[in-house]
Amino acid sequence: MITVHTMPAIATDTSWIEITAPTADEVAKLKADYGLTDEILKYALDPNERTNYDYDLFEQSELFVYHVPYRIDADDVHYITAPISLIYQGNYLFTFNVRNIERVNRDFAALENNAEITDYANCILMALLKMSDEFIPALEEITATRNDLDQLLDKQTTNENLHRLSHLAQSLAYFTSATNNNEILLRAMPKAHFGEQLDAVDQERLDDVLVEAKQVAQMTATETEVTDRISNTFNNVLNNNLNGIMKFMTIWSLVLAIPTIVTGFYGMNVKLPFSNVSSAWLLVIGISLFFVVWMILMFKRRHML
Repeated sequence: MITVHTMPAIATDTSWIEITAPTADEVAKLKADYGLTDEILKYALDPNERTNYDYDLFEQSELFVYHVPYRIDADDVHYITAPISLIYQGNYLFTFNVRNIERVNRDFAALENNAEITDYANCILMALLKMSDEFIPALEEITATRNDLDQLLDKQTTNENLHRLSHLAQSLAYFTSATNNNEILLRAMPKAHFGEQLDAVDQERLDDVLVEAKQVAQMTATETEVTDRISNTFNNVLNNNLNGIMKFMTIWSLVLAIPTIVTGFYGMNVKLPFSNVSSAWLLVIGISLFFVVWMILMFKRRHML
């Protein structure tokens, strides 16, 4: 969908074109009506595009690609990250929300009547700031879920809970990559064409965006470390439990093998001691019990049982 907005605070000759989940016909319209090239649209519409900034001197266009959280499972806390693209070209500011992320749509809608925005640079910086902040509620949700799982796993380690913990770890892996790349982009911005055009006020605003991006990256790193430690702890617990089970099965298989050996020996069709005694079966049982008790005591003495 293509929506054209007018932003009263910005000069009248600048318009905001909002694109969400565009169709092939709408992409063709962007080329025909606004002069966007195939190359720049390829970057803007790629759902797997990495964070980057590009300035095209020939087309006089600036492209920003910034990553935000994207929840892929409504019933579980499981995130990836998705690129949001902004293009400034020919007095048009284009925003591309290819996956139609509702929170991003709301963030952009809040910019339309923001009195602090006086030009396209203000708008882009405010958009980047809001997109950086989108990681915070996602991280808070991951933290709350991780705390719940920590308590549940202490009581009962189930496959379902371990899968949920794995989803948190996967989400944080995406967040770590995205927040670090977003921060790298902002660090490079002062030396880019966009940063060189900023006045003192916008330079300060860019610093604010960078500080926010750093904080989000640090929050992600901290949560990742805690989640990894919890995951490693429960992996160790599961391994120890498995080792204990295998140890128990091995010991008792050895203990229970003794009666089988003794009774099997006396079950052979050859002449054996006491084979003609009617109560020989009691002797067989006695020998079996003697060696069973002896082996159990030996294992206990060696602290293996």
